[in-house]
Amino acid sequence: MVSMRHNLERRMLQNLGRFLRLMPLLAFLIVAAVPGMAAETTGVAVIVSRNIRPYLEAVEGIKSTLTQDVKVEARIFFLEDYQGKSAALLVNEISESKFSMAVTVGPEATRFARQELRSMTRRRIYTMLLNPEEILPEEELLWGVSLRIPAGRQVELITGLMTNGARVGLLFDPNNNDVFFRAATVAAEKNGLTLIPIRVASPKDIPQMLQEAWVKIDYLWFIPDQTVSQESLVQYIIKEAITNRVGCIGYNRFFIESGAALSLVMDYREIGRQTGEIVLNLSAGKDCSLSVPAFNLEINHQVVKMLGLKLRTRPESGEAKP
Repeated sequence: MVSMRHNLERRMLQNLGRFLRLMPLLAFLIVAAVPGMAAETTGVAVIVSRNIRPYLEAVEGIKSTLTQDVKVEARIFFLEDYQGKSAALLVNEISESKFSMAVTVGPEATRFARQELRSMTRRRIYTMLLNPEEILPEEELLWGVSLRIPAGRQVELITGLMTNGARVGLLFDPNNNDVFFRAATVAAEKNGLTLIPIRVASPKDIPQMLQEAWVKIDYLWFIPDQTVSQESLVQYIIKEAITNRVGCIGYNRFFIESGAALSLVMDYREIGRQTGEIVLNLSAGKDCSLSVPAFNLEINHQVVKMLGLKLRTRPESGEAKP
């Protein structure tokens, strides 16, 4: 009797052990079988305006960030592959896949999402836009990363490099950048920078306006402005500036390669990572704040030496703080 009781107890303990070992598998099967109990996955449609290097670098940054969360699944769409009537195919693909978020890279993709995906995604996050306020309503401007560095931040960096008494001429079309100029003027007064406006209404105005300005300025500051953005025109202006021993300040690597003394160069891959962080925060139900795009302040030491420009100690690169 004692032996039978011991055998029975041993079998019960063995069965209990098997049951305990199977519990994790049973729990997984139950969660998978019952709708709503499985972990939710956030589908993200990444729509890219064009197949160009800056956008591709931003996409790489987005992808590398989103892979940190296994609950976020991203799919890349290139708008160029859906031209004309085939744009409806893209709308259908995104609709059928039930993406809860859309990330738009560049202005064309942002306009497309706003017009065609209004009711298909809960959130739309933009990136690689110079002037998002021209495309998006005010309530959506917080959800993304623009390519516009605040005027005040740029003035602080420029002032930090210049010696006392440096005169900086800002080349711009008031129809495009009067708001930026006014903000830069306020920041210049706070930082003790002499800012001289060089207003132009068309490319034809530029030679004459600069001819009058060369003797008044030590540096010529370019900002994104469609009146002054043509590459051949920029190269001509930089050559004229060097002839007049004036250093140029640009806003991408093209300016450095063309002979500018300084340039604020965007870090597109890092901007992609910033965008990915916004997606992860929204997916987790966290608040988002407006991000200043990641950039580096680059110096063309050869041009600085050639022109005899006096600069203070170079600040740290990778400036991305507001």
